[in-house]
Amino acid sequence: MKKILVQKLFASLLSSVVMGIACSIIFFIDDYFWLFAIYGSVIFLFIYTILGTPTSYLIDLLAQRIKQSGVSKTILTVVMYILGGVIVTILFFVLTKRGNINRFFSKEMIIFYELGITGSLLFLIIETTIKKFFSK
Repeated sequence: MKKILVQKLFASLLSSVVMGIACSIIFFIDDYFWLFAIYGSVIFLFIYTILGTPTSYLIDLLAQRIKQSGVSKTILTVVMYILGGVIVTILFFVLTKRGNINRFFSKEMIIFYELGITGSLLFLIIETTIKKFFSK
């Protein structure tokens, strides 16, 4: 249990740095690039640690109960992480009191859903890499 928690927290740290830098490259490429990268990394670290790590743990528990193996189990796990990314995005906006129910269906929210899905898949890739690295 402790090893799994350390792996997930390390994955959340790496994922937040990568997402912070990636969002700075995509949205804020100017003189203040590193300032936005650091600021974004801190925000993403909060999201990954407080909301994403428990969600990932629940998804892993559900994935262990899947009786199938191979590609179908991997696809179901990826789909659960995608849904988890959307749910974490909605939870973030609810917890920060930034959105009402109408805003969740707006065109601007699509960008945030895409960031949530990208972030959850990035977390899955980094976590899987960390698990393979620690298992050696």
